Amino acid sequence: SDQVNKGDQVYVSGYFNSGGRLVDHFVPGNVTAIDQLPEGYGIAYDATTAGGMSGGPVANKTGEIIAIHGRSDIEISELAKLKGEAVSEILQATAEEESGAVGSKTSVFKWGIPTKIYQANLAQVPKVGATDLLTAEDYFNQGNDFSAQGRYQETLAAYNKAIDLQPDKDEAWFGRGFALYKLGKYQDAITSYDKAIEMKPDYALPWVFRGITLRKLGKYQEALASYDQAIEIIPDNAAAWALRSTALNRLGKYQEALASYDKAIKIEPNYADAWYGRGIVLETLKRYNEALESYEKAIQFDSNNQKTINNRKRVLEKLGR
Repeated sequence: SDQVNKGDQVYVSGYFNSGGRLVDHFVPGNVTAIDQLPEGYGIAYDATTAGGMSGGPVANKTGEIIAIHGRSDIEISELAKLKGEAVSEILQATAEEESGAVGSKTSVFKWGIPTKIYQANLAQVPKVGATDLLTAEDYFNQGNDFSAQGRYQETLAAYNKAIDLQPDKDEAWFGRGFALYKLGKYQDAITSYDKAIEMKPDYALPWVFRGITLRKLGKYQEALASYDQAIEIIPDNAAAWALRSTALNRLGKYQEALASYDKAIKIEPNYADAWYGRGIVLETLKRYNEALESYEKAIQFDSNNQKTINNRKRVLEKLGR
């Protein structure tokens, strides 16, 4: 989390309650502020999260977990006031923008605890003795903690123990798949995602990451089918639409890829990666003026992406500028 900068693309995942049913949510956003707030909060982002997603991972575009999702700016501000603590200027500014949204499940600015601080806090938690009886949920939480620290072999071992005790624990099968993916064991990861889907067919996250893993294996048609399944479950998932576009682009279906990127951007207008991918497709189609516009939009929302800056420069040269 030391390498996080304002404007960086991030992804937040977790669950929220919808009519008594847990629904998984996977949304993109951008880092809007870096500060030191009460309870260890330090990274703000503008993702549209929902109540109940606290404790979920916040990852960067390479899949590294940079923070643990926590509270909205309003909640942190109100909590500080109740405790009689000072409220930082950044927090005051964002909370005032949303002063009418107190208690809202979809307030704009969110804060996470950077992984470095989270790990330091975790180290202070008393360790469970070897003779104490652990439940599937205990091992599952251990797996989540190891995953947040990037310790994927230990993550895998913890999720395996959770599954041994509760074979139908779909979240553990998904977490196991993610650990296997990070360890480069792609086929095993797909098998694990398939088990999560078998346990819970309307679980969108395994479908998304199944597609990502299949794309890594060069199986773009199968990846596309996985993304389509995720979109069928959560139609307004911008990340799934953008990932779908990457598969379509690899399959040479450029017009469909453009339409899919446009859908992602309609859902999340500040989605830098979608603007970047859209530019690549337009450049492939030799629609250079439109490609330039897309790259400039991507830079507007993520000014640190060197690939986008290089692509913009290349298109300008093609346009003779």
